[in-house]
Amino acid sequence: MKISVNLYLTAFVLLMFSGLSIVSAGKTTVPHFKTVNLNAKEAAKLGIKVKKNKLSYIERIKIKADDNNAVAGNPVKVRKISVRKGFVNVMNSKKTDGKKFAPRFVVSNFEGGSSTYFRDLKDYRILKNSDNNLETSKTNTYAEANELVCVIIQLKKNKVALWYEPTAEFIKELPDRYRNEFKDENTNNAYTDSHRETSGAVIDLKVSPNPVTGTNAEISFKITEKRNLKISIHDISGRLIMTLAENDFHYKGEYNIDANLSDLPGGMYLIAITTDKGEQAVSRVIVAR
Repeated sequence: MKISVNLYLTAFVLLMFSGLSIVSAGKTTVPHFKTVNLNAKEAAKLGIKVKKNKLSYIERIKIKADDNNAVAGNPVKVRKISVRKGFVNVMNSKKTDGKKFAPRFVVSNFEGGSSTYFRDLKDYRILKNSDNNLETSKTNTYAEANELVCVIIQLKKNKVALWYEPTAEFIKELPDRYRNEFKDENTNNAYTDSHRETSGAVIDLKVSPNPVTGTNAEISFKITEKRNLKISIHDISGRLIMTLAENDFHYKGEYNIDANLSDLPGGMYLIAITTDKGEQAVSRVIVAR
């Protein structure tokens, strides 16, 4: 069964916050996904230089031998990434400093919109050309919402989210308050989980494509028993952004919802389906523009 839903949102900044408690949004309580929030001094440990209005870092990209950008004897391209309020600047660099790890992609949120940088432009093109029926597993293999850690840095006029793989090198450079949490597998899940389900009637919640780079996304799920459902979108702190359906009756079966996300600024959000029996499925989705 297919349902079409439009999201009418004004293009204001949807700030992403982390916390230690579960946030209640109306009648729906959604477990949040934690973010790593750093100040300028802490960000420097990750190789990020922070100023009032911008941040920058060095990234290294391994180049294939047949790549047109390959330099003889140098299998690595070094680039400097600078993020300001409304744009991301990429320049080749001869610097040898910087970390061995770098963000997989970056989203800068500001009042009135957002800007996004993908580390691999080839993967970005795959996402831009993918349609809503393309399975997430067939799109970008690293820029999915799955298993990435979100680092938040607040600048003067914008908030920047940098998405990292939770490698040992990355975790080692985090402040103690975060590094110690990553040692606990249960706590670690709060940073890297892409999907959560309580035991119950709602299963197989998926969003495709993910990340969403166009205007629409398809939300699919299964209902094993007839239920009244609330379908909602939240920021990653659990705060309610939009309700797509309220107390809608659904028979047992498979459902697909076509949601228009054109007015949703770039960032990460939570799609939640909650039943009248208290069962719930929550999935992370990234909007990248």
